[in-house]
Amino acid sequence: MVKSSPKKSTTEEELNEKVAEVLQHEQEERAKQLAAKLNLPYIDITTIPVDSDALMILSEEETRDGKMAIIQKNDDNLKIIVEDPNLSATQNQIKKLQDGGAKCQLFVCSPRSLKKALDRHKSMAEEKESVSGQIVIGKDRLGALQEKLKSIEDVKKALEELPDDA
Repeated sequence: MVKSSPKKSTTEEELNEKVAEVLQHEQEERAKQLAAKLNLPYIDITTIPVDSDALMILSEEETRDGKMAIIQKNDDNLKIIVEDPNLSATQNQIKKLQDGGAKCQLFVCSPRSLKKALDRHKSMAEEKESVSGQIVIGKDRLGALQEKLKSIEDVKKALEELPDDA
């Protein structure tokens, strides 16, 4: 059995990294070309901050299926990255947002930028699910509580009335 030398392994790793770098550059160039062809701005979000609240406007499924992500929201103005604005799933999502009153500004991005947005969306959704001790109170219940608990004394009394295992 012949063992490969560490130098060969390192060279192989370097070659793989170089191939990945070239492929990534090609993806970015294709995205730039599509943006120029469609007269839309190109964006690489791997180097800019993304608004977390804006990112969560669409579900992970809508983001993935539409190959798009909302990266900034200012009132009704949305900045949206898209891999290809001509895809029907992308157009359907944008139409839904516009029908809801949003003004959409599109930016063409590479699959790498979209993947960054999808990864961030997924991690934020997981964080949201893992929050413990979260309490959800409906509007009706909240209104009733506000009526019942008008002073510190009301709150103290309500706490005293709670069962011991609560």
